[in-house]
Amino acid sequence: MGSGHRSDRLDLVQLLAGHKITIPPLYLRQARLSDCDQIAEFHLRIWRLTYGNIAPAQAIEALDFDRRQGQWRAKLSAARKLSLTLLAEDETGNILGLCDLAESEILDFPDAIEVTHLYLDSTVRGLGVGRIFLHLARDWLDECKRSDLVLAVVEQNKQALAFYQACGGQPVGEQLDKGPLWRSENVIIWWSSAN
Repeated sequence: MGSGHRSDRLDLVQLLAGHKITIPPLYLRQARLSDCDQIAEFHLRIWRLTYGNIAPAQAIEALDFDRRQGQWRAKLSAARKLSLTLLAEDETGNILGLCDLAESEILDFPDAIEVTHLYLDSTVRGLGVGRIFLHLARDWLDECKRSDLVLAVVEQNKQALAFYQACGGQPVGEQLDKGPLWRSENVIIWWSSAN
């Protein structure tokens, strides 16, 4: 991913202290439990735009607002020792980017940190927000004393695969999603903290 031009480590410290950081024209901050409804709406909208022509109709129908809201409420209200959820928002507080990090559930990487969600609104793609999220994820590795960052991306999502590889991620295997609604074929992307 390269060293970038920002002081990402300082940015992470500020985010963990509850501050916002500015990435013009956006602001980054940690998610709060009170954000659940807006996160669920954003997640649902971007996921359906991304996977609407790939996922089975049953999964698209079942993964509705109520289900997403419940997932985020459970996630953000639980003890999250190795987890971090970051939001990118505009000046009015509309969410335009989401990055969620957690202890890995990917086979062969039980001691890694996993990017469980990284979504950007189309209006902010190309502004470097995704790269900044990944830089912050690498700093989170150090904070958690872990050496590997991984994520699983649906094989048909060629745009995301190309982006992660352009950011230094290496495809290291394949794995079926745990389901139960959609057992998608996923490519596992890996970064080492030594990269």
